[in-house]
Amino acid sequence: VIVNNGGDIAIRLKEGASVAVGIRDDLRKVSFSHVLSLESIEPSWGIATSGLGGRSLTRGIASAACIIAQDASVADAAATVVGNAACVEDESLIRRDAVEMDPYTDLGRMKVTESIGELSEEKKQEAIRRGMKRARELMERKMIFGAFLSVQGRVEMTGFFRERMNC
Repeated sequence: VIVNNGGDIAIRLKEGASVAVGIRDDLRKVSFSHVLSLESIEPSWGIATSGLGGRSLTRGIASAACIIAQDASVADAAATVVGNAACVEDESLIRRDAVEMDPYTDLGRMKVTESIGELSEEKKQEAIRRGMKRARELMERKMIFGAFLSVQGRVEMTGFFRERMNC
């Protein structure tokens, strides 16, 4: 059984079953850049992606922060946290009060990312380093299984994703 809640999915597989999950390295793209293979070794899987260009507001600059956990709601919260952590200061970064971008948000005047120009490789790497640091903290606390993070075409992933990825 696969349940998709607008991008966050919950997966439950029968014993011996497997499923392929498409991953986008940029939320603005329609096509998948990677495919993650999951088997029935866990009773359930939750997968969620957050980032700039998605349906929600973000404080970060991740093109995509994809998280896998035991539960879809945990994956969703973790994707938001990791996506927000993937941030650097840059002169091309435009931030606005959340309420200016979405009058119905509960974030009020919190600064969120509206857009960012092309970053240097060093800044992309720094944003990824910050996001992956946060992901590793969540993994150490056994909250998530793994993370896939992309910033303007630069991708990094934890071993969980790397071991199960078909590009």
